[in-house]
Amino acid sequence: MKYWLQYHNYDNLGYLPGGYETGALNLTALDTSEYEPSGITTSKRMICDAVGDVVFFIVGYGGKLKKYLLWSWCIVEEVDERDDGRFDAYGTGRVLNPLPILAETPFDEFKRWNANFSLGFRDISNVPFKSQLLALARQRGQFELASSYSEGLKSIPEEIHRPSRLFEGAIRFVAVNVYERSLEARRRCIEHYGESCFVCGFSFAAVYGSVAEGLIHVHHLRALSEIRGEYEVHPIEDLRPVCANCHAVLHRREPAYSIKEVQAFLGRKKSAKQASKQNARH
Repeated sequence: MKYWLQYHNYDNLGYLPGGYETGALNLTALDTSEYEPSGITTSKRMICDAVGDVVFFIVGYGGKLKKYLLWSWCIVEEVDERDDGRFDAYGTGRVLNPLPILAETPFDEFKRWNANFSLGFRDISNVPFKSQLLALARQRGQFELASSYSEGLKSIPEEIHRPSRLFEGAIRFVAVNVYERSLEARRRCIEHYGESCFVCGFSFAAVYGSVAEGLIHVHHLRALSEIRGEYEVHPIEDLRPVCANCHAVLHRREPAYSIKEVQAFLGRKKSAKQASKQNARH
């Protein structure tokens, strides 16, 4: 897993990441508990290599006496190439609350390395200050889930691919749990069906505890590869929560197996195991 940086100049743009507006002069006192993480827009093609990786957002504000805040972390799940040559990326993450201010000598060195953030989106995996960003994210942004989820994204080969079809002239890089840019679709699917696997009933949280709360894949009943145009996803009709194992089996062929077919595989396996135990008793 790599780590990347996206900078947001609040003074120049006039709004916070995600399009939020505020009249607050001191952003460190801002209550961001209801804020959603922002997408990323960049002209750098390297964003296409960041699917499954973590991006840190840093916000600068305050004019000449500029202050810098660690705004959020985000795991990149989808990247779209736009007609103008730029890229839009989307994913799951968390806005930190309260927002930590970045200062002192280590950060000054980091800022100089970034040419005062004029270099834009970039890889910071091997930069020493990354450890401070990680520590702050863990303290204020439930980052442990991010690490687990990112590794899960890269765990099966079907999850990340480069389709040949085009949407409005843009190549789409698709990963699991990505459906038409909508994190709301994932939330509503899980709210309706719960966090247990719809195929086998496995619950990450029940087995691993609170560290795995919310950790579940979401499966399209209608494969994205079968769609010839953009469509509106209906979270309850089109999506189902599934564990990583069942998700891998669902995609063992093209087109994917149905949920009933994989449940049947499990049923036959269970029946064979029970028969073996009975034969052993005799």
